[in-house]
Amino acid sequence: MKIEKGDYVLGTKWTDGMSNDPWIVGFYAHSLSEKDHIILDRDGEPFNGILGRTQYKNIRKISPVVGEYLIKNANELEEIGVCLFDVIRQLEAENMWKA
Repeated sequence: MKIEKGDYVLGTKWTDGMSNDPWIVGFYAHSLSEKDHIILDRDGEPFNGILGRTQYKNIRKISPVVGEYLIKNANELEEIGVCLFDVIRQLEAENMWKA
């Protein structure tokens, strides 16, 4: 699925998508390279990180419902250390919450 500027996405710092590594839900801005992407908050600002912005290696378009689930359950997901892309696939299979 092609991701375009403004799409609602999950971005993970590393390609394995583990929930106990840095990750974010926001809006796709652009890529710096094939594997480095910038994600914006709802105000259109890049999420802060090292040197003022964080680059995310792996991104996936998600629905607002899935994004809300990830945000609401962020602490629990981070504690148990699961692959967020597996969580999204499970949510989509069970509830048809596709982007």
